[in-house]
Amino acid sequence: MTFKKSLLISFLSFSGIIVGCGGSSGPEAPQAPIVLTSENAIPIANAAVVYAEIGSSVTGAEANIPQAKKALDTIVNIAFDKNRQIPSVVQGITTSIGCGPDGTSGSTEFNGTGDTMDVLIGSNEGTITFNNCVEFGITINGSFSIASSWNGTTGEYSNSGSGNMSLSAEGISFSMGLDYTGNGNDITGAFSNDFAFSIFSPQFPGFTAETTQSLTGFYGTIEAGTILVTGGNNTYLEIIFTGSGWADVYLDSGDGFPILQDAIYTY
Repeated sequence: MTFKKSLLISFLSFSGIIVGCGGSSGPEAPQAPIVLTSENAIPIANAAVVYAEIGSSVTGAEANIPQAKKALDTIVNIAFDKNRQIPSVVQGITTSIGCGPDGTSGSTEFNGTGDTMDVLIGSNEGTITFNNCVEFGITINGSFSIASSWNGTTGEYSNSGSGNMSLSAEGISFSMGLDYTGNGNDITGAFSNDFAFSIFSPQFPGFTAETTQSLTGFYGTIEAGTILVTGGNNTYLEIIFTGSGWADVYLDSGDGFPILQDAIYTY
């Protein structure tokens, strides 16, 4: 499995509020997050973890979330896969790469440093800047600071990053803050990821999501882990992975007694 595929498929992972990212304070929470209910619990859970088409038919304001999971995956994939392909240098790196399937929909620029022992083993750190980068119908602007290391001989890799983005889709603008850590092995397929992100806009109150138990598995299939989604009025969703990509979604309506809503699949 390639590094790109292992990150893109197994991603689900931004870390910082509770775990990972060296004690980062985490993304800023929405000032007035959406109140989670039995009507919007599954669409919100899907927005947090599932690939979904823009404009998919769901209930209420959550229909306006511009594929939160896809946006997160795209940012991480660009940050960590493209930089791994940067030529081996030990001084400053500056490179610009187009976005979109045709390579013409905006660009990303990486500024930082690299340190490689050979073509297989190395590390880099710096900042990715998104300039009207269009992926999956989502326009991304902002910056994402990264640190990455890899060993092509053993297959081991380790990545971390944090940043703030502005997103737009179907005429709606969003703000996203995120933190991320991930590590694994491209040869064995094992991964362990953590994340924290918030997403909100003037049109949508938004929510925060974070791992409270690392998401772990093999070759892109999540076998275990827990994601906590925080809404308004002390409402929460707990997304508990039960194996082979499946997860149970529990809703706490603010009384401290979570109730199982449904099971979702993460692809």
